[in-house]
Amino acid sequence: MLPLLKSELVQPGHWLTAHDFLGAVAAGMITPGPVMAVATFAGYPVAGLPGAVICTVAVFLPSFLLVRLVAPPLLRHRARRSVQGFLKRVYGTAIGAILGAAVLLGRAAIGDRLTALIAAGDLGALIGFGIGNAVLVGIAATFGLAAFPLLYPGWMLAR
Repeated sequence: MLPLLKSELVQPGHWLTAHDFLGAVAAGMITPGPVMAVATFAGYPVAGLPGAVICTVAVFLPSFLLVRLVAPPLLRHRARRSVQGFLKRVYGTAIGAILGAAVLLGRAAIGDRLTALIAAGDLGALIGFGIGNAVLVGIAATFGLAAFPLLYPGWMLAR
């Protein structure tokens, strides 16, 4: 979903810059899903609060309706092999979508050696030690905030 949103919001309509899109996705990581934040974030500059509300409802309503319509028959027939096979394929598709979003966000967020090093360290800590996401975000933020002034000493000076 994120690659689709980026292709529609950043490139053709130029409603958001790539930086703003990444910021919206980052903000969405602390809410129930980054898609909601991106939709709300995209609707606001176009039409204010009503635009944000309309975009948010437009993102959530189809999935709620789909779950409401599809869940009861799936639950009734979950013992069937065909339904189990279908669900396994849905899981695989979801994993692929998550990996696609990770690649999209990684390409936008990793722009220099420092961010690449932080990303590699976080990945190693996640895989090697099973450290949780919130702790990893805190560690990455700490390293980034500590290293940035050392790498770019003139960034705080008024011009």
